[in-house]
Amino acid sequence: MDHAQPPDVPERPTRHRRGRSGTPAPLRGTPCTVAVALDPASLAALQGTSPSDQPARRYARYLHHLRRQLDHLRRQGLHLHLAPFDLHYHRHHCRGHRLPPHHPDSHLRSTLARATEGATAPYTGTLPTALARLRRGTPDTAKHAATALAGELLATALWAAGPGPHHLVCWVESPEGDRAEALTVEDDAPPPDDDQEVRALCEALAQVLLRRGPGALMLRSGPDGRERVRGWVGERGGLRPLTAAEIFAAYCTDPDTGEPLPPEHGVRYVSAYPLHPSDGFPTPPTDPP
Repeated sequence: MDHAQPPDVPERPTRHRRGRSGTPAPLRGTPCTVAVALDPASLAALQGTSPSDQPARRYARYLHHLRRQLDHLRRQGLHLHLAPFDLHYHRHHCRGHRLPPHHPDSHLRSTLARATEGATAPYTGTLPTALARLRRGTPDTAKHAATALAGELLATALWAAGPGPHHLVCWVESPEGDRAEALTVEDDAPPPDDDQEVRALCEALAQVLLRRGPGALMLRSGPDGRERVRGWVGERGGLRPLTAAEIFAAYCTDPDTGEPLPPEHGVRYVSAYPLHPSDGFPTPPTDPP
């Protein structure tokens, strides 16, 4: 005889089996990645607060709460990895992908990008050890991101400049000493990435993007007698296009005396265009006659 449940008695709902810790059994052993601010400035960016608002105390309190949260998750049986939220990397990631830097989704995307590059550390119960491991990998990763972005910016600048040849110069001032790198390109196609002069120019421009010191990128395009000069100056971790007046002042002012210099014959000083590589290449500008 079948022991069927009476139709007027509702069936008992299915429940997830839980372990002793109270965590649903299917979740135990699940990998979990947690974003971590590596310094007070990165924490201020994550929380949308002023970096000068008691940064050391706020960061110490943040680490205290973070450790408690991580230990709680670890007791639930989750496998924890920490991924760094690094402010320099975040700014370059947002600029390269045209993301709003203060939006929480942008924080998540840049942190996930770092995690996919392998910039993670396992959390086994000792937060200082995990943070030290993350910080050791941060400078190289940020430099790599800035150098890659520099290559995109150079390719964009060359494509939109019009007919060549082109002569690029990047200079940067830093505590280690001033640096200037130059590159000549015969047409609007950039040379191979493994070219030594290309690498040197990208590294110099990366220093500008990382704000290691004041710097600028200058581009002289066209044949002799019909050259066009434009430029960009490092600003807020990016490149701001200079106006024609700013370019003229830079080239036609004596740096020692401040006295005006005559412009070069056959050279036009023109306004630069914005460089946004992730939006595709900009429309080539129509220079004034």
